[in-house]
Amino acid sequence: MQRLAATVARPLLLTAGFAVVMALGATAAQPQPQPARNSAPGPLSTESAGRLPSFAAVAQPGSYSQLYGDTCAARSDCWAVGFYLKTGDAALGQVLHLHQETWSPVSVPQPGSRRGTGYDYLQGVACSSARDCWAVGYYRARTKASLNEMLHWNGRRWRRVRAPQPAGTTRRNDQNQLNAVTCISASNCWAVGSFAKTGSGSVNETLHWNGRKWATVAAPNPSGTASGEENVLYGVFCTSRRHCLAVGDGRGSAGAYVNEALLWNGRKWAKLRPPQPGGTSAHGYSYLEGIYCLSASDCWAAGGYYDPTHQYLNEALKWNGRKWRQVPTPDPGFGWGGSELNSVACVARSDCWAVGNYYSRKGVRNETLRWNGKRWSQMPTSQPGGRGARTHTLYGISCRSRSDCWAVGYLFNRTGAPRDEVLRWDGRRWAKG
Repeated sequence: MQRLAATVARPLLLTAGFAVVMALGATAAQPQPQPARNSAPGPLSTESAGRLPSFAAVAQPGSYSQLYGDTCAARSDCWAVGFYLKTGDAALGQVLHLHQETWSPVSVPQPGSRRGTGYDYLQGVACSSARDCWAVGYYRARTKASLNEMLHWNGRRWRRVRAPQPAGTTRRNDQNQLNAVTCISASNCWAVGSFAKTGSGSVNETLHWNGRKWATVAAPNPSGTASGEENVLYGVFCTSRRHCLAVGDGRGSAGAYVNEALLWNGRKWAKLRPPQPGGTSAHGYSYLEGIYCLSASDCWAAGGYYDPTHQYLNEALKWNGRKWRQVPTPDPGFGWGGSELNSVACVARSDCWAVGNYYSRKGVRNETLRWNGKRWSQMPTSQPGGRGARTHTLYGISCRSRSDCWAVGYLFNRTGAPRDEVLRWDGRRWAKG
């Protein structure tokens, strides 16, 4: 979400993008919208990964790059997605692949214009197997509407797949945006985000893949659909054909940003009532970024909220199959900037991770929290880039076992542009990938 790293309010859809990019050090010649991202981690396994090898440095495809989500189809077979810039180009979709102990860029379609007003952002990725993966996001070609993007990996290459565009395709202010994807099987996937037609509010978007095509499925909008009202989904996870959870946030007529959570029961999406630790008054602020489920009655959602002391705090919500409850977390952030969580993943009921960032006196730092079945604890985390790196943030995490996790995001220093960051957990420590 970049609330902390960029020190500006989170953009819903594409509204605040230019301010975010400028805050991250881009030049005025690169006014690309900043995506609001997150993806549900891919399928997990509790198999033993054994000793992890030493991995080479992450390839940097451009002079400006960020990663927003990752997933692992198998040990040493992982994907990470985001965007990057090259001189003279608009934002381009970025895909990195971990294969034979090395992260490398992989060529993908770029439906957005490479120059001028176009852009291409990939937000989330999920795999049902090593030969069946989906990456989702959004793009714009020249002056047309923002459009949903679907890319499919068949084991050999990535190709574009037709996606519904519920906001339309021709008017510049019409916006379609996908933020996350999850797959139960090769013929059952869900993607979520939001869309907004000119003159109306943004509404929750849920798309379903049946093995042949993607189709729009109606979803509730707890915060309303009138102009100025907003609903956005940032994370989704399914445990079966009859159980999925999607999370995000919304803003209604009262002005507060509030947590939103939806439940799929096999027939329809229904709204749930998550806690609102940031309050529901005009200045209330709560948001959910990521979701992970071990079963239909054991799920975690991660995000943040703004408390009465005027500080951002981590938010962790637990779903027991009937209701949500907030669970206390460490909050290492210093001053008003505070802390936030962007993604969550589990390998067992007593072993989960949540990642994000927090403010310190030395800058914005990577944050990792671990759940041991009783409480969340802050874990020591690598901050690559040396003393010159002033900002780090982790956006995605995926785990294969207790000793095999990958977290992705970006880092940048005072004089340089953002660049990809990948950390790995080997069962003992987080270190640069």
